[in-house]
Amino acid sequence: MPVSGPDIDRYGGLTTCYEIVTQPGHRLLIDLGTGVHNLLPTIDLEVDRQFDVFFTHFHWDHTHGVPFFRPLYNPRNTITFHGSPSDGLNVEPMLAQMMTPPWFPVRFDETAATKVFDDLGGSMRTVGDVDIQCVTLYHPSGVTAYRFESQGKSIVLVTDVESAQWSDEKLIELARGADVLIHDAQYFPDEYLAGKVGWGHSTWKDAVRIAEAAGVGRLVLTSHDPNRTDKGVDELVAAADEHVPTVGASVGLQIDV
Repeated sequence: MPVSGPDIDRYGGLTTCYEIVTQPGHRLLIDLGTGVHNLLPTIDLEVDRQFDVFFTHFHWDHTHGVPFFRPLYNPRNTITFHGSPSDGLNVEPMLAQMMTPPWFPVRFDETAATKVFDDLGGSMRTVGDVDIQCVTLYHPSGVTAYRFESQGKSIVLVTDVESAQWSDEKLIELARGADVLIHDAQYFPDEYLAGKVGWGHSTWKDAVRIAEAAGVGRLVLTSHDPNRTDKGVDELVAAADEHVPTVGASVGLQIDV
């Protein structure tokens, strides 16, 4: 959930939204949590016309920004929504159900942009000059991890995942040799064992173990516990950094690859 306060100013209390920078006029986004609020001022309404949004999954913290995504209301825009079907629903109905009265005054199908829906089946996609691979992993209702690769550089992103042998094996293969791995690390190991088993999230040790097994260059820890302060995230990042070069995901973080 999004949170605010002076003790979380550095890592921030917004929910997940990432961008992979591609060619001008075409924006590639991952998730539309409340973090999209900080991205919106960078969108050039006269230049940016094509948008590809890849959802890791459709839990609220990853979709709260959808109704407030201004490009959705511009008839000159085309937005392709990519995601894996979940709980018997494809991408379009999962998004449409979020934008219906009384929960929101504008219905999803009334928005002006041209909308395209891509129900992922594990095959590769290409957006601009970026090749994208995906696998589904262990999380309540499932989660999709992505590998974005261009000109020999690669970033792997898995926002919400819990360790399981079958899931770990798929993720290690997806992340093998990646320059950057962005990985869930919501808990310290003792917190996980004390009552978080089955909640769909990882510890910093899980993230390090995957990073080391896959031979990635750098690790970025994400999916911070909303109850954890900046100081607490610093401690978690420091523990991981003893094993793999590590930073914590924060508002405005830029990753050069």
